[in-house]
Amino acid sequence: MNNISESIRRIIDFDWVNSTENEIEEILPTFGMNDEYPEEIPSIFKDYMGWGVRLWQYPNQLSKLITFLKGKKINSYLEIGVRYGGTFIIINEVLKRYNDYVESHCLDIIPPSEILDTYQHTFVRERFYYHQMYSQNTFFFNNIAGKEDIKLNKKIDLVFIDGCHSYTCVKQDYFSALMLGAKYIIFHDIVNHSTQGNQIVWRELKKIHTKTYEFVDQYEGMGQKYMGIGVIEVSPDDKIFPLFSPHY
Repeated sequence: MNNISESIRRIIDFDWVNSTENEIEEILPTFGMNDEYPEEIPSIFKDYMGWGVRLWQYPNQLSKLITFLKGKKINSYLEIGVRYGGTFIIINEVLKRYNDYVESHCLDIIPPSEILDTYQHTFVRERFYYHQMYSQNTFFFNNIAGKEDIKLNKKIDLVFIDGCHSYTCVKQDYFSALMLGAKYIIFHDIVNHSTQGNQIVWRELKKIHTKTYEFVDQYEGMGQKYMGIGVIEVSPDDKIFPLFSPHY
């Protein structure tokens, strides 16, 4: 069993660039998985739960997202709803393999975890920014921009939405991503049977965006569908784009 530092070191040392999707899927649980809501996690991962970076993802879904992100020009990243930080650390490290500098932000209503604190102060060369607040907070954009920005010139290339899972929260986070000029917007729990709000928003957005992607593989014997990752690649051809074009 790896401790936090050992797991983070293995994430940093892993060859994300040359590894195949299957190799990534196999390595992901060995960094440690979350043990909250264990009924959602297949029993094949029981030995990986409750330690390391406590990744709260299905490896067969996240591996496909990582493969999708390979080679993308992404210089800034925001994760809304970071929990322990396993997903944030992994995606941040993948992005840094393809981009010389990545300005990284993560947000949650809880204080930063020991995992994120260790990553921040022991391993990260460039500081990332932790925002302890609701994403619907009045000062959300000021915090991300680092100043009062009347017209909001701040740009975040990639936004991962995994915070409050109600319909209104997810929709508001989506609008915030567009106001930040996001090239890519990721949504979590788009097929999770217990997160109806996420499912409804995702179905709506697929109708108004021209480029959407889904990574929703499941594991046998679970009874219900869980998690699921959706990605929007924002395009000028999207029906909603004219309203947010000043931010692009």
